[in-house]
Amino acid sequence: MNSTEVLLDCLSFAEDPERRGRLGQVTEDVWYDVLDKCDYHRTGPYVYHRLKAWNVPLPIEVDHALKQKFFKAVYRSENLYFCLGAILSEFAKQGIPVVLLKGAYLAEAVYAERALRHMSDLDLLVKKEDLDSSTQALMSIGYQLHKKREDDAKEEHHATYEKANSPLIELHWGLAKSYIVQKVDMQGVWERAQAVSIAGCPALTLCPEDLVIYLCLHSARHVISFTLQMLVDIGEIVRKWDGAIDWKKLTERARQWDLHRAVYTILYLSKDLLGATVPRRVLEDLYPSDYDADGIAFMRNRLMDYRKPISQKPLNLKDSWDLITKLVAVSKENISLVYQVPVESKKIWCYFPRYWLRALRHRGRGLKKYLSNDASLKTYDDRIRLESYAVQNWLLKGRSSRINIDSVDASQSKIEE
Repeated sequence: MNSTEVLLDCLSFAEDPERRGRLGQVTEDVWYDVLDKCDYHRTGPYVYHRLKAWNVPLPIEVDHALKQKFFKAVYRSENLYFCLGAILSEFAKQGIPVVLLKGAYLAEAVYAERALRHMSDLDLLVKKEDLDSSTQALMSIGYQLHKKREDDAKEEHHATYEKANSPLIELHWGLAKSYIVQKVDMQGVWERAQAVSIAGCPALTLCPEDLVIYLCLHSARHVISFTLQMLVDIGEIVRKWDGAIDWKKLTERARQWDLHRAVYTILYLSKDLLGATVPRRVLEDLYPSDYDADGIAFMRNRLMDYRKPISQKPLNLKDSWDLITKLVAVSKENISLVYQVPVESKKIWCYFPRYWLRALRHRGRGLKKYLSNDASLKTYDDRIRLESYAVQNWLLKGRSSRINIDSVDASQSKIEE
């Protein structure tokens, strides 16, 4: 098994009694590649939780690397929910209804543990008429408009706020840019929203059908950074709420909103790659009349070839140094955790070369190309950006994903990452 097959096996929702034995035979080198893929797909803690539940034997370094990812996620999620509690409390005090989008709700309501669902920020949806009061509520507890993201307000559907030692807050007043969701009935979305209690505070969440459609829409808007975590979200929702989801209403609403291509594609990939229990009849009802096999194949390949396109701007000395530092910097505490050596032991220094050799073996070739601005990477990245733009157009607008790569300037293609 290669690393992609191993990762898909770890994330699969299909029942397979032979999985433990199969994963137990994976080589150490393949597991290291799996760790890299987990970082990109944001699934490290989730994979760790599953492997422990299945009692799969792992190489000691891999086991401790995954354990470290899990405990970091636990710490991060506790901080996120502490901050979320303060925000929801202030919004409740001000009488502002707020819907939790994506991870803030899913981690609490759908996943077995909060830490299993990666989150780096908090996404909140408010009514457009409540935007000013919502902004004042955030500012009253120390948040301010993110200086580097002031242009977000021009995005027509969200703005980003920051506060020291706190996660970023994305305050939404729409589900996406207006030209994408012009057929979405936001009044209906709010009427169907359901009351929940998160972090000990009252809040709202999208009804199950709207939530699935929204998650598929979000994935379609981020083709270039498409990750397996997005499919895991769908798999976990379907597993937990299959009986609560009105699939007929979901299908009808996706078509009414002209988002059926995106919903079909994400549900299809969730079922095909991860064995999510999406009813086959739902896929048949959502099947687009302008089905684009090339577009769906590209989405699948983005998951298999997970490297995100790099910036076309040449690296300066500081950028190069920062990248090298991230690769080789490691503390004695980390070495102790990975190799099970006491921090105070003098022998711990002998393990640093071993760590660096491992890092060089797994990332050295790509690092060399990246630092030298290798022409093959630029060609690859140009093509990926353009094809992502074309597929995104088909998913959200129904335009063909087939484009002449040589006739389009990559710098003119606006891709949401």
